[in-house]
Amino acid sequence: MQATFHFNGALNDFLPLDGRGLSIRCTFNTGQSVKHLIESLGVPHTEIQRILVAGNPVDFSYQVADEDRVEVYPAETVQLQAGGSGFILDNHLGRLALYLRMLGFDALYRNDFHDIDLARLSSQEGRVLLTRDRRLLMRVQVTQGYWVRSKIPRQQLLEVVQRFNLRDGIVPFSRCMRCNGTLEPVSKEAVLDRLEPLTRLYYDEFRICSDCDQVYWKGSHYERMQRFIDQTFQGRAAMPDEEHPLLPPGLLSITGVTPALLGSVFAAAAELYRIGPWKRLAGETPIEVRCPQQAPPRLVVMLGAGGQAFGLCAYDSAADLRMAQESADPLETAGGLNWLALSYDSDDFMAVEDLAAVGRFGWPVAGEEAYPAIARLGSPGPELHSPALDDLRWLDGALRGLGDYFTHHLELDERSRLVPYQAVLRVETSDGPVELALRIPAG
Repeated sequence: MQATFHFNGALNDFLPLDGRGLSIRCTFNTGQSVKHLIESLGVPHTEIQRILVAGNPVDFSYQVADEDRVEVYPAETVQLQAGGSGFILDNHLGRLALYLRMLGFDALYRNDFHDIDLARLSSQEGRVLLTRDRRLLMRVQVTQGYWVRSKIPRQQLLEVVQRFNLRDGIVPFSRCMRCNGTLEPVSKEAVLDRLEPLTRLYYDEFRICSDCDQVYWKGSHYERMQRFIDQTFQGRAAMPDEEHPLLPPGLLSITGVTPALLGSVFAAAAELYRIGPWKRLAGETPIEVRCPQQAPPRLVVMLGAGGQAFGLCAYDSAADLRMAQESADPLETAGGLNWLALSYDSDDFMAVEDLAAVGRFGWPVAGEEAYPAIARLGSPGPELHSPALDDLRWLDGALRGLGDYFTHHLELDERSRLVPYQAVLRVETSDGPVELALRIPAG
């Protein structure tokens, strides 16, 4: 027996290049459902909205007859089912899951789900299954699903938002990025003992996850995620070779900066991330760093003891550090502060030029969430600026010196705070060996 199948629109994505847009002759045995024959040609049933045989609509159970002509039409925009729980994503879409949570959508994800678990939970909880495995969507249990076309996470997000008409349902920062729980307002007093000193000074509004108790506030991560959302839905961040006008200029655009210098800074930053000093520290004890030894001191505060943002701040002077610690309103004083910040984040928040250079020059990065973001804050205003050449040279040596200290010389008191320490360390930088001085507590 034979029948003719013709796939319309986006369903051609599932067909070989030489078969797209053409009618396909299919030979089959009697008693075959239209669902089985469609999927034998590579198209999952979850991608289909309408099937016509001889101009008449049929469902998936229809038994195909000899010389039937079957027209198959794609689902263009799909509304989530009323009472459904949202999405469930396969093991390869972890970044997409984070993005959906960022926008406030229920996105169940675990990196140890098996296909049978994904199909079962999708059916039991009424979740839409998102995957790049078309065979997974062909399981009988799966009634709602979408085959994600792009391999680029931001493109994937745009696909899903468009496919399921989600634009009007976006409620940023209402769901926990870590566990997918909902975020609820919480008083500052209730979480005060869990906040780092600067966070206590700078922020008054907090949210807490109803499931895992993770605390959130509108710090630098919030601002970067808001920028990411703005860029994505302005259509500016879909492809990795587009310009990102809202991102700061690339580090390679700074006068005098070379690939060798940045490669060395990236290597030192990656090593410090692997050491992870924030895992052992409590509080924000400043460390005085002179790099080189005869240079004026910078006061370094390690970030991350609270478990949310990892990195460091390097204040240009004791007065800047004191102003930051004593300020009740950072927005009023930020323009008068002078400090350099290094934070670890995903590649989505890197300038395109620098991200391309990571691949081109092979600069090391410690993980998907450990790309070093480097910026300076200071006059003429509170905005973030690109670091200076001297800042990057300082980081090249200081990061290596701090890595040596935390690896070989770190001592903590009973409260997990740094004990006094003073030494001159010799480190290798892109400009050759450098001697730097460390002192705790900072003088």
